[in-house]
Amino acid sequence: MSAAALLARASGRLCLQSLRARESVATPALFGALSRYYASKSFPPHTIISMPALSPTMTAGNIGAWQKKAGDALAPGDVLVEIETDKAQMDFEFQEEGVLVKVLKDSGAKDVAVGNPIAVMAEEGTDVSAFESFTIEDAGGQKEAKEGSGQEAANASEPP
Repeated sequence: MSAAALLARASGRLCLQSLRARESVATPALFGALSRYYASKSFPPHTIISMPALSPTMTAGNIGAWQKKAGDALAPGDVLVEIETDKAQMDFEFQEEGVLVKVLKDSGAKDVAVGNPIAVMAEEGTDVSAFESFTIEDAGGQKEAKEGSGQEAANASEPP
């Protein structure tokens, strides 16, 4: 085999490896949407699912219809819940495997700040009834929505 053919074959392998690595990257909305807890009072190991930022300017959203309920299995690509903003309604596609064990924000909840807990998931086989008494306070509590940019505040104030 010629040197050019060997180089072409090696180059092709590198391209495929690069593409595979890109396909396995989690979506940006999910990076801040998960917090793992391995010991929390008397609850089994679990993961808190927080309100994701589905756009760069999103600070809060409304909970639409839940597509999953407590006890349902979660798989990558499943739509967990519809998130409504002032501009659009989007599906929050989940990228982890597990079981939804508790919904913390019901359908119709308004102005849920990005980062606030909305649900709890655990590994498959976890006893869902162990999370019946789980509350938002157990998940770290509520966070305030970020205020608008400083420029908006500057425009609203009167000059001296």
